[in-house]
Amino acid sequence: MPGREGRERRERIKFLNLQGVGSPPDMASNYEAQGADEIVFLDISASHEGRKTLLDVVERTANQLFVPLTVGGECAIGMTCGRP
Repeated sequence: MPGREGRERRERIKFLNLQGVGSPPDMASNYEAQGADEIVFLDISASHEGRKTLLDVVERTANQLFVPLTVGGECAIGMTCGRP
């Protein structure tokens, strides 16, 4: 829906009733095998659950991939994600 001066209006979306669809490392490997040239993780439930991004999941995924892996969501500085 257009906003002022023809710019697109953006609204915040709340993610409710999230359902798991599989292991992130397995899903990322599947996408890579199907031709993805980059994998992006957005940990959209980290804030709601009061935690940082799960670094062990990121590490296991990165170890399986050749393509770049980008991670977003409650990650302050590089390798501090998920660590106390």
